[in-house]
Amino acid sequence: MDCINKIELCGIVGSARTINSENGGVSHAAFTVATNFAYRNSNGDPVIETTWHSVTGFAGPGIKEKTLKALEKGCKVHVIGRVRNIRYTGGDGIERTMTEIIATCVEIV
Repeated sequence: MDCINKIELCGIVGSARTINSENGGVSHAAFTVATNFAYRNSNGDPVIETTWHSVTGFAGPGIKEKTLKALEKGCKVHVIGRVRNIRYTGGDGIERTMTEIIATCVEIV
């Protein structure tokens, strides 16, 4: 049986930063996406739970360079990719784990 590592998100861009390649085009973008989950708590009150996702997308077959250039705070995006966990040691000496989405497809909706 094959293993599957796939995630699909539809949310709002919180921040976006594009990285230019040496030839002047955009090589990749790092951005955050907020997704919401709505439910009612035990008292029946509505609750909206927001989760922030760190996303990295590389210009290529599934992601157009012009899409990466157009990413800005507040735009709605559809992202398909894989999950990657990164371990690092912070400046305070504490080991941390960060979860990142490596996008294979990014569309502004």
